[in-house]
Amino acid sequence: MIIALGSADPFKMLSDRRIEYFNEAMLMITGYHLFCFTDFVPDAETRELVGLSLMVCTIFSVAVNLAATLVDPVHKIRLIGQKFLLKLRHRTFKKFFKSKKTQNDSKEPKQSDKKVVEPNYRDIVNQLPDNNHPDIYL
Repeated sequence: MIIALGSADPFKMLSDRRIEYFNEAMLMITGYHLFCFTDFVPDAETRELVGLSLMVCTIFSVAVNLAATLVDPVHKIRLIGQKFLLKLRHRTFKKFFKSKKTQNDSKEPKQSDKKVVEPNYRDIVNQLPDNNHPDIYL
């Protein structure tokens, strides 16, 4: 089966292929363990050790598959949270500068020919101390 998986390459993502190869290898190891429960191994203590080894292999396989299943959704949730925080920060800056603009308008006399310059929010966000966000979301 491993040869067929290697030649056909049915998975698009590398992580899916790696998990499938891991599962096939664990299936082979489990099969070799099951051979040891036949009359091929006459000693009962050896069979007991093989049984413990089989349980450890099975628990390890389940843990690896569970971790592989949970990594992608956790990563996506983290990215969604970062995107939300960036949008929230952007809105906060917009409100802050709109209130500054209205305060400045009330202090200065109104001139219809005066040009209002919008602040560049991207430069303001980049000047913040925690500058670890991509500029894509702004």
